[in-house]
Amino acid sequence: MFLCTPNNPSGNCLKPNVISDICDNFSGIVVVDEAYIDFADTKSCLEILADHPNLVVIQTLSKAIGCAGIRIGLGFMHPYIVDILNKIKPPYNISSANQKIALSRLKDQEGIIQHIIAIKSEREIMKNALTKFDFVEKIFPSEANFLLVRVINADALYHHLLTQKIVVRNRSKQFRCQGCLRITIGTPEENIKLLSSLSTYKDIV
Repeated sequence: MFLCTPNNPSGNCLKPNVISDICDNFSGIVVVDEAYIDFADTKSCLEILADHPNLVVIQTLSKAIGCAGIRIGLGFMHPYIVDILNKIKPPYNISSANQKIALSRLKDQEGIIQHIIAIKSEREIMKNALTKFDFVEKIFPSEANFLLVRVINADALYHHLLTQKIVVRNRSKQFRCQGCLRITIGTPEENIKLLSSLSTYKDIV
């Protein structure tokens, strides 16, 4: 069973006690994808890992750590599962150069923490700013580095932003995401540019 928390594209989290109940009542392996967990106030499932030998928690250096280019993830699990995976994985699946970059970046904990704080702050600013647009129908609660926003005519707004060289994720065709765009939280300058473009769109709808 694969679970994503915070979920993509909705941004909501499953509480560790819910995951714990699932692990207790599911006979197979439960894999929890925590790619966005650094942006969440909800605790990581790492705190319940020792109690559930069928639990696997996976994280990434691509989001909060800012190392998407090296494509390195982390897996936490019972030694029994580790032994099985070690038998089937390529012998040199991570290059030494990428390992050095990852370790160097992980040493800068202060910088990582400040980056996360900045993203969470901008997320609140963006959420409040988006509520002022008439074409925004709903902003879903998010513990990730993005907001899922239901708007009037998502396709039209998506293409308008493309003309401004702003790329968001059009999730309108996903289950229960009709009319929704997923907006990643950028730098303050990028977010201001997005809001400015939305103001232009407001004038033409």
